[in-house]
Amino acid sequence: MRTIAFLLLALAFSASAWAGSAPPVPLPVPGPTNNESVADRTHRWRLAGPADAEGRYRFVDATENGGRTWHRILRRPSPDVVRITRTTARNGFVYVDADPAVLATSTNGSKWLPLALAMHPDSTLFEGNGSDLFFGVRPAAGTEFGGYVMKVSRAAQGATHIRPFLSPPDSHGRHHVALQPVPRGVAALVEGRPVDGAPGVAFRLDFARLSADRTRVERTVTNVPRAAGAACSARLFRVDWPAIRIVAPVVFAPGATCETDAVSYAFASRDGGRTWRVAPGR
Repeated sequence: MRTIAFLLLALAFSASAWAGSAPPVPLPVPGPTNNESVADRTHRWRLAGPADAEGRYRFVDATENGGRTWHRILRRPSPDVVRITRTTARNGFVYVDADPAVLATSTNGSKWLPLALAMHPDSTLFEGNGSDLFFGVRPAAGTEFGGYVMKVSRAAQGATHIRPFLSPPDSHGRHHVALQPVPRGVAALVEGRPVDGAPGVAFRLDFARLSADRTRVERTVTNVPRAAGAACSARLFRVDWPAIRIVAPVVFAPGATCETDAVSYAFASRDGGRTWRVAPGR
């Protein structure tokens, strides 16, 4: 009976997608393609100026009034700004296609500190939380801590000491694809193969947080429920703790593709991942 119900549900959703009534698949937005970073309702940064052929920008602007007015806080000699993360009214980080690759500020751009880090961050796994910086290290032959998420405490003030904070996922082709700040730490969105061999992508959240007394790192894993069809790689990952939202294309029909024949699905939790709502949406 479950199999029959699944097939009927899949056919219903695929038919609605073909009819144009299902939510459209959003454009990819995680990682460096997102040109705005929000610390709170009032304080934001945005990438500014025309992007070059590689999608890099030359300027960073800031707003202190929710976007009513903007002012320039960073001017680069040429377009090389890839990623921005504003964490508070004063703190934030910029990833540039240069050496050093990270610029930090604790003065909202009045002064920038280049961070000479011993490891090169992965630009798609680059996130701040308060004065701390979190970044991923790409797996590669001979690369120490490849696949880990690292932490630099007080990086906004110029600190450069790196320590491992979140270990790589264990099996089933899992890997970190995006980071978001959570209280006292970071959440990593993990993608991999479903353990039962079903088609598509399975999502998981790996949390690493300092304990309340800040004496140890507490790590937890949360599996995200699957949609009725085969999920594609996530297009959106946002955490406004305890709210979590993942958006991904889901395909139902044989031979359908993630780009043109999919339905946009939202995987949403309001309680830090204890319960989930999985349904068409953005």
